[in-house]
Amino acid sequence: MTPANGNRLLVHLAALVVLVAGLRFAAALVEPLLLAFFLAVVSYPLVRILVGWRVPRGLAVLLVLVLDVALVVGFGLIIGDVLDDFQARLPAYQLRTKAMLDLAIVELNARGAGLDARRISSTIEPGYVMSFAGTLLESVMNVVGKLFLVLLVAAFVLLEASVFGDKLRVILPDADEELVNIESAAREVQKYLGVKTLSNLLTAVVVGALSHLFRLDFPILWAVLAFLLNFIPSIGSVIASGPPIVLALVMYGPGPAALYAALYSGSNLLIGNVLEPRVMGRALGLSPLVVLLSMIFWGWLWGPVGALLSVPLTMSTRIVLAHTTDLGWIGVLIGSAPTRAAVLASTPPPAPEDASAVSHPSVTPDAAPTKR
Repeated sequence: MTPANGNRLLVHLAALVVLVAGLRFAAALVEPLLLAFFLAVVSYPLVRILVGWRVPRGLAVLLVLVLDVALVVGFGLIIGDVLDDFQARLPAYQLRTKAMLDLAIVELNARGAGLDARRISSTIEPGYVMSFAGTLLESVMNVVGKLFLVLLVAAFVLLEASVFGDKLRVILPDADEELVNIESAAREVQKYLGVKTLSNLLTAVVVGALSHLFRLDFPILWAVLAFLLNFIPSIGSVIASGPPIVLALVMYGPGPAALYAALYSGSNLLIGNVLEPRVMGRALGLSPLVVLLSMIFWGWLWGPVGALLSVPLTMSTRIVLAHTTDLGWIGVLIGSAPTRAAVLASTPPPAPEDASAVSHPSVTPDAAPTKR
């Protein structure tokens, strides 16, 4: 590495540190803006359909925003009522969970396990799994409380979408190519969010029906928790299954809880690993390791909202980097595995042999011509 390249790398790393620190500091402002942009990206196809039906763009944006408000407000009202009831019953659930843990320790010690009940009780908080659901939903409700700012920004983004292409053509000489890249990125994010939303909705319906069948308390809460947490890749469904399984254990014992856990996990595996990939295909375009690391990074940066939006954010970052000259290699690294055809196309052909060496035999100094 030359000194110039080393200096450039240090400048890039310093800029990245400053950018991450600024985003973390401005989390309270950035979170609603991000939600507004993603709401606009998801809502734009519906606006385009209404405009195609010759509805004025302003009226089309207004109709779509009214639909978004109805969905978000309805969601907030349902979750608010269920969350209040859940918080009221949470201390009782925690006490019953702690009693079950103490009973299990006594049973194990009776069989010679030799466990220290006091140390285990001080180390493990049995009610944490149950309280996690309430903590997460409270964070989501805090974001929903900023609904006015989210809708205001989303409305202006949807209105500006029609003239954004004209502005870009005035600014950039190769605007058509940039517009193609932007539209491609928007379509990928829209496809992912659309398929993931439908998949999570199906998962929520199954989880709600299963919880109702087992007569668990708050089946709507567990359905909403499954819907939200399945947006978090890799571990979201595992985290969502914890509180209802613990509640089934507290309410009915190990046998019914094990059956509930098996049915819950089986339905998640079927939807997440069989149905969803068939519909989504390769739309994600990210390495599985990058998906997991992105969830950790964005969750550390912006909390639950960052974890929920980790995949769309990383997809957008990959697409932007892939279309830059000096940082395109990062987009390739965080992307999915390249196809065999792409690897062969990027491999340089072997160097041709020297034509003069093939056409004329070499003459060595020792091979002097002989006289007749």
